[in-house]
Amino acid sequence: MEEKAEQKGMEQASAQERDMFYNPHDITGVKGMLEAQSKELDRKKLELKIENELYIRAHPELKTMISLFLKKVLDEQPKNVLQFAGSFFDRPSLKDVVTEAMQAQQ
Repeated sequence: MEEKAEQKGMEQASAQERDMFYNPHDITGVKGMLEAQSKELDRKKLELKIENELYIRAHPELKTMISLFLKKVLDEQPKNVLQFAGSFFDRPSLKDVVTEAMQAQQ
């Protein structure tokens, strides 16, 4: 009896492993992702969020620059926002404007 229970436990464990690494869907685009793939994707998303957060914290000028841009867009409400953004970010004085705004915040 013990032997049957042990064998049943092993079968359940191997079924769980199979379910974890087996995708019953074919490659034709049917929705389905392996549990292992899903966990890896979640891990990579978290890793990317952390890297992005560290980068943004290391570059406070980004927050200032984006805030200035959004304020300018909302104040002027241009019809062509994409063209307006190109002009805003491409101007030679952008560095000076951002530096000045950062100093004013302190």
